[in-house]
Amino acid sequence: MKTPVREKRNALPIDPLATPTVLKNLQPSVSAGAAAALKPKAVRGKRAGSAKKDPGLPKSYIMSVFKHFAKTKVSTDVYPVLKEIMERYFDRLADDLETFAAHAKRKTIEVEDVELLMRRQGFVTDSMPVNVLIEKYLPMESRKLLIPVATSALGGSKVIELSEGNSRRSHCERRVVGVGQRWDACVSVWCRPDIQWRGVAAMLPGVGVFGTGSTARVLVPLLRGEGFEVRALWGRSEEEACALAQELGIPFHTSQSDDVLLHPDVDLVCIYISPPLTRQIAVKALGIGKNVVCEKAATAVDAFKMVTAARYYPQLLSIVGNALRFLPAFVAMRQLLAEGYVGELQVCDARVYGPSLLDQSYGWTCEELMGGGGLHTVGSTLVDLLSHLTGARAMRVHGLLRTFVRQNGAIRGIRRVTSDDFCFFQMLMGGSHSGSGAGTGTGSGVCCTVTLNFNMPGAFVHEVMVVGSAGRLIARGTELYGQRNGGNGEELLLGDSGGMGQEVKDVPLPHLRGLGSMVTALKYAFQAQEERRSWARGPVAMASTFEDGLYVQTVVEAVKRSSRSGEWESVEVMTQEPDPNQNLCEALQRNKN
Repeated sequence: MKTPVREKRNALPIDPLATPTVLKNLQPSVSAGAAAALKPKAVRGKRAGSAKKDPGLPKSYIMSVFKHFAKTKVSTDVYPVLKEIMERYFDRLADDLETFAAHAKRKTIEVEDVELLMRRQGFVTDSMPVNVLIEKYLPMESRKLLIPVATSALGGSKVIELSEGNSRRSHCERRVVGVGQRWDACVSVWCRPDIQWRGVAAMLPGVGVFGTGSTARVLVPLLRGEGFEVRALWGRSEEEACALAQELGIPFHTSQSDDVLLHPDVDLVCIYISPPLTRQIAVKALGIGKNVVCEKAATAVDAFKMVTAARYYPQLLSIVGNALRFLPAFVAMRQLLAEGYVGELQVCDARVYGPSLLDQSYGWTCEELMGGGGLHTVGSTLVDLLSHLTGARAMRVHGLLRTFVRQNGAIRGIRRVTSDDFCFFQMLMGGSHSGSGAGTGTGSGVCCTVTLNFNMPGAFVHEVMVVGSAGRLIARGTELYGQRNGGNGEELLLGDSGGMGQEVKDVPLPHLRGLGSMVTALKYAFQAQEERRSWARGPVAMASTFEDGLYVQTVVEAVKRSSRSGEWESVEVMTQEPDPNQNLCEALQRNKN
């Protein structure tokens, strides 16, 4: 018997998911065409770099609304700009509505929330309801969708002509309403001529104060003295807020910023807190429709974000509370400069001497990066004041900063003071900006010197002198003196006989007098308006804007750079927010090389 040859074959792999052989034999035979049809189709991969479809408003709708608003033909080239504006608007609107929803602790945004937000922003008022706002700015096809037109059972409609005497708005000439249909309540209120509006015009906005420091303690009595009602107070801690609220008789206090910003009786927010927190609260306050008076920001980037928010809501009050602009001595000095009292302006010199600016405990006043130090606290107000007086802005600066007291009885151990207590800087000023005083007069510009020393015990010294070709003016404290060339001596041009009480001993007298004048100007700006949120620009025209605050912060940072480099530094105000990752990218590039 022949032995069979053994062949080596690969064993079949055991796959638990494979179909058993018995079942394979039972499967019906499939033709080649059918097999090809049953073959799964290859999934097409996504095209690389494909642009996502824009889910925004249609181009035709945006262009039609803008054409209706512009009342003229509009080129298609403006669409990219309009699209970018709409994207920014809805991004900001979404952030503002998110704040409302988070505070109300609900997930759904109602129509009433949007209307309330627009009312706080000043777009919707008692004299400008939502329906009237729609009729004023949107074309007819959009109005039909947003405002349903009522029709009677007979299918007829009626055009109601509004005479100019019975209407409080000239743009609303006619309305289409159904027969027997009444006007909505909000429109009927502002269209009625028999309503007396004088009582509303005298109302002042409720005020919310941020801060528990010496400025806030002075500000609250000044506000009440001019007729404002302080409705809410914010402090860093609940204990600080409660103590000051009980001392000053403020009905509501909190340590949560949103509780003050969303308070229904607060329409004006005064922010006098540490610089690192100023930008956050000021931007959020503008976003929900509050008028803002605040201190300076911590950095130029923060100041630029505040400028962006102020430009987004131009109908809201947004000023930096530099009280020196409102001091009567500097108001008179600016007027005399414009009248040519000193002739051609040549030199400005400012000196401020006083005790230490440090708090009793370690805080933001000890840290340069947090906005502490004489340059940021006092020097910034002088930079703004000199630009306001001369009508010019700094082009180049050179400065020197020193910290002589790094520790004291309260600040010791591992902690060190990094903020400056001595500062000297020079500014070469040129060019003019709108609404400013005398102007430079020559192509070489005005030379300004500022000296700050906060290591000197004794009385507080605050002097600002301007010298020209025909004379000089000098403000010592709250008094103004002048002397012309060839004169026998100084003459008192404006005096101040007021005293300083013990309750305001921590606030320098020039700042105290200027703060009182600023509060008076705020009263005049609000009291002549029909609504508490509305304001007039005239009484506060001399106030420092957020744009001025950005310029001042740019000068401050240029002085700091000059102190480190020992050279003159140029002043270039930023026009767009810098990339936060730029420094990281530059560091990685250096390591790569």
